Amino acid sequence: MRRKSAYKKRIEELTEERDTLLQLFQTLQDSSDADSTTLLKLIRSKSSLSNIQLYLDTKHQQQRSKSAETVDSSQISTETDRHTLSHRVLSIQQLLDKPTRCIPADS
Repeated sequence: MRRKSAYKKRIEELTEERDTLLQLFQTLQDSSDADSTTLLKLIRSKSSLSNIQLYLDTKHQQQRSKSAETVDSSQISTETDRHTLSHRVLSIQQLLDKPTRCIPADS
């Protein structure tokens, strides 16, 4: 029974470490040169894996807040565009209410 719980704990630890390494690779691929340099300096200074994970989590949180701000501003501009377009474009009902005109053909 002890072995089984020890194995489970070890598997969880290894899974967390693997996830951290995958996040590290993803961050290095997606980040700018300056951010990559900062991360590489952190690794070269022999920081613990938990410190690197903390740095990655902080970066990830900052990116999420930036993307949330971008989404908010794009939603505002979309709503503004809809509002402006609603004044310029006739609705279907307005188009159907206009009677068609019959123009006699010249013979």
